[in-house]
Amino acid sequence: MSVNSADLRYVAQVLVLSVVLGWFAASWLRDAKPRIVALLYVAYWSTAVSVLYLWRSEQQAFFYSSDQVEMLRNVERIYIKGLNFSVESLLGQRYVVSVPAFVLSYIGIEPILAYKFFQALSVLLLVVVTHSWAKSHGYELPTWIYGLVIGPSILLNSILALRDTVLAAGVAALFLQRSLTLRALALVVVSGLRPQLGVACAIGIILGELISLRRRPIFVACIGLTSYSAGALLFHVGVVFLSGTAGELSAPLSQRGISRLLASLLGLQFLTVDPDTVDLNLRMLIPLRLLFFDTWLIPFALILAIVLSNSTVKAHWRLCGSLFVALTLYFGISSQTDMTSSRQTLPFFATAGLVAWVLLTQPRRQSHHHKVPVLHHLRAES
Repeated sequence: MSVNSADLRYVAQVLVLSVVLGWFAASWLRDAKPRIVALLYVAYWSTAVSVLYLWRSEQQAFFYSSDQVEMLRNVERIYIKGLNFSVESLLGQRYVVSVPAFVLSYIGIEPILAYKFFQALSVLLLVVVTHSWAKSHGYELPTWIYGLVIGPSILLNSILALRDTVLAAGVAALFLQRSLTLRALALVVVSGLRPQLGVACAIGIILGELISLRRRPIFVACIGLTSYSAGALLFHVGVVFLSGTAGELSAPLSQRGISRLLASLLGLQFLTVDPDTVDLNLRMLIPLRLLFFDTWLIPFALILAIVLSNSTVKAHWRLCGSLFVALTLYFGISSQTDMTSSRQTLPFFATAGLVAWVLLTQPRRQSHHHKVPVLHHLRAES
């Protein structure tokens, strides 16, 4: 494999952006454990991104997901046509990440690398947000929990020119931050990249304040099925509103609908969709689920925590209720199409993994009355 000037230029840009990421990691995280995790991630990101480019070169945009091609086209459209502040452009061209990527590309960074940089920055934010939430409640996260917070699915997606880790950071901020300003900003980011996810999270947060799932398994099942059905109905209403025509509503509580819900909770969505929409065969997909264990372990752990937890901390149960409603509501929305996969639920992984850990391992510990927002926490440590 020969290395030319273009390769050297790309790798040099990776190293420059890695230094920036390392500076953010060291500045935002003063505690040793999360800082080491963040710096190790930066080393992984710079190595993986460089190797991927040297391996696939210009074809790297087709590695794993061809959605990267569309992301690159969004930057090209901004170069050619400029910014268009219509709702269609804001959402369709994913301005939340496309505009920052355009800015970096304007100063010389490769557009595909610019997207990957913001994906990596979002992973660092995930570490900051989860660590800050745990610390403000008097918990110390064990090292292994970061394997759920930034598990294999997030590690893979963070080296691609996509939006998934940005969504994961936004969802984490929505559920774990106390600052209304930061939560509002997170909602804008999430809604700007995937509107239906923003709707599901907003509804979940509101309803989570009204329900308690503790030691009520039948109630949990009813809430899950109701939220799932509501999500399917919301999708139908959205289609009617946007297209003006009434599409066919797939019954969420039918055998097919329930199987899709269960498959989503187990990370096996590919078993219930049209085979033509799945790129890989079962012989490859099943072993890959063992490698990407977070796709099934985290949703399963959340359900297990809801059923088995002895926690008496009401705030944790409110958080769990909000997350559970948002998750099942979103499953209901995605169940109406064949474009459902583990990537659709990846934004919930970090938050759900953290909540499951708290409920299962901190059964009766009372949380502190004060909760420190991330930015305040960062300023205090500076």
